[in-house]
Amino acid sequence: YWGLIYFYLHEFFEALLDFDYAVEKDEEPHTNYYFCWGICYACLSMFPEAVKDLTAAVTLDEECLEAFFNWGKCAYLLGDTPLSFLDF
Repeated sequence: YWGLIYFYLHEFFEALLDFDYAVEKDEEPHTNYYFCWGICYACLSMFPEAVKDLTAAVTLDEECLEAFFNWGKCAYLLGDTPLSFLDF
């Protein structure tokens, strides 16, 4: 899958499409897919979508600290300070 390469090249829309394809091929949800989706959406300033996917990542794996951290940043950028403080 090329999603991470697209991400590092700052081609976030292409990365999202590749992550979509990866999820279609996989039978069960993985934290990494939701985390990658969330980060791509955050880089595109699509913070509601980012929060949604980072929430899913944290729900699947409560020890995914990067998801918590980015979740808090996105919540703060949305103006939801109480949610962002819960995450940090």
